[in-house]
Amino acid sequence: MSLTANPLFGIILTVVVAYITMKLREKINKSWFNYMLVSMVSIIAVLLLFDIPYENYAQGGDVILKLLGPITVVLAVPLYQHHKELKRYYLPIIIGVLSGSLASLISVYLFAKLIGLDVVLMHSLLVKSVTTPIAISASHMVEGIVGLSVVSVVITGLFGALIASRLFKILKITNPIAKGIALGVSAHAIGTARAFELGKVEGSMSALSIALGGVSTIFWLYLFAGII
Repeated sequence: MSLTANPLFGIILTVVVAYITMKLREKINKSWFNYMLVSMVSIIAVLLLFDIPYENYAQGGDVILKLLGPITVVLAVPLYQHHKELKRYYLPIIIGVLSGSLASLISVYLFAKLIGLDVVLMHSLLVKSVTTPIAISASHMVEGIVGLSVVSVVITGLFGALIASRLFKILKITNPIAKGIALGVSAHAIGTARAFELGKVEGSMSALSIALGGVSTIFWLYLFAGII
């Protein structure tokens, strides 16, 4: 059996590439250098360069993917760690998360209607602003295409993390809580990684917003189940 056909190949390749790109990110220290994007491109390049079938890599990659479900439970940790901030700023946090997740759903719905997008494709894109484990479950719930949902989640997160700092400057958003909520709700885990680079408060609030944003998105999907 080929070494690349072993599930360990996909796991090791993913971990090694992620580690290298994270170290490069620390050295380069530029907002445009997104280690997740670089990691994905690097893995694709390795597979193409050595003519390794994606199916071989996926054996290990799928193991990592399956771990995302249990990892979702970890999202409860920031809820506990920052319950004081949640109590103190509960109203703006709740309003921000609810309005942010609703705006994401509405934007996809209107865009889909505008260009005449297929209903299944639209449903697949509705979950673009929640973290991957929740997106997978939500995609199943709305009968979307899981693969497309995951891709939309990654693209949304990368785009959000990339433009966040510039957008905050343009809109003159200086409050760290507002920055964290915006990144967490719109760009989920990838945005949270960027939020922690901006500051501890931003990162903590972004991590908190991932969990709340996932819950509110599911709430809106259930509420508008007969419309979308």
